[in-house]
Amino acid sequence: MPIIIPEDQSREYCSLLFQKLGAKKEDADIMGDHLTMSEMRGIYSHGLSRIPVYTRKLDGGGFNANAEMKIVKEYPGSFMLDADKAFGPVSGKFVMNRLVEKAKTSGFASAVLTNANHWGFLGYYSMMALEHDMVGFVFCNATGTTSIYGSPHRFVGTSPISVAIPAGKCDPIVFDAASSAVAMGKVNVANLEGRSIPEEWTYDKNGHATTNPADALSGGCMRAFGGYKGSGIAILISVLSAAIAAMPNDFMNNDSNPASGNNVGGIMQVIDISKFRDIDEFKGQVDEFITAAKAQPKGEGVEEIFMPGEIEFNKYRAFKKQGGFEVGPALFQTLKDSADKYGLVYDFSDWER
Repeated sequence: MPIIIPEDQSREYCSLLFQKLGAKKEDADIMGDHLTMSEMRGIYSHGLSRIPVYTRKLDGGGFNANAEMKIVKEYPGSFMLDADKAFGPVSGKFVMNRLVEKAKTSGFASAVLTNANHWGFLGYYSMMALEHDMVGFVFCNATGTTSIYGSPHRFVGTSPISVAIPAGKCDPIVFDAASSAVAMGKVNVANLEGRSIPEEWTYDKNGHATTNPADALSGGCMRAFGGYKGSGIAILISVLSAAIAAMPNDFMNNDSNPASGNNVGGIMQVIDISKFRDIDEFKGQVDEFITAAKAQPKGEGVEEIFMPGEIEFNKYRAFKKQGGFEVGPALFQTLKDSADKYGLVYDFSDWER
């Protein structure tokens, strides 16, 4: 029997759960929206499977359910936010909203976040700029779980990056990816559901390729994508994000202690296209590129050429039509266990079909 969670019920469940843990409704709603949007776009690595990780940090004090975020430096086109260990989506959404307003005046607007926690999927923030016909750009560091080229051991983080570009008739271009071969959350979900993983994703603690997610999670590591080039990108993101935000380097960032935050440092930027050219002309040129790219001759076995983010938009539309997204039985049980643990009385009967 499939377990399909309606979009609105996912938001409601998450919000109620985080309120039980002391978050104010406004912030809990943001968490519910973020985790649900992850699932609805097919980014299950950053969806409801993150709840036990986040609740553990809340219990231990690593996450601050009632953070007092503050702007510590500000200039006409930029600012720096001390997130005070707030929920990542709460601090990230605050920053992007403020950047959009600044970009309306300055054209470009940038922000540095320090003392932040796990941001979830970065496309959530870069896509906020699309609502204002702007380009959104986000990257950040992470806990050291990924190897660099030439070594099969942990050193840098998964170091994600996302860029969102508005289009006209076509879907926007939304690149959102970790600099590891895949997001580590996919390995966590595979481990939870008892599935194997491709051997090119990870190493075990002895530096050998493994298809067992438990081996990768128990002293092993993720691999950077694309050999030395992907490793180079991971290094750039890790160094710049941590150093400019005065956060520890990835290899010093031990995430095992529930009392410590994720020590995320990151950079967000918004570009107001209208300050540089007509927005409709810009969108038309992006559409022209997308149409030409998708019309390119296809390689053997390729049925369709996809733009960055297109598969996620397709999944969102499909899940909307289906009435929600599907989760595995192990995750479903985890969600019910979390409700029981924190005294949340919730009716899960609509989820089983």
